[in-house]
Amino acid sequence: MKPDGMVLRWLARHGVVVSPAAAREVLASVVERLSVRMGQRITAWEVDHAIWLDARARVVIPHPE
Repeated sequence: MKPDGMVLRWLARHGVVVSPAAAREVLASVVERLSVRMGQRITAWEVDHAIWLDARARVVIPHPE
């Protein structure tokens, strides 16, 4: 997984301010922990997709005045 700007901003919003290289390590750890917690293999793509969905849901569209 190559963390892009949206993923890095999402991590920062959750108190994890890291470089892209460190973000890969954080996300790999998240994948492993989620896999154990959920009792099934979770992929990096699934975590990335969930982050994108959450980040997109937070996008504020300006209201025309």
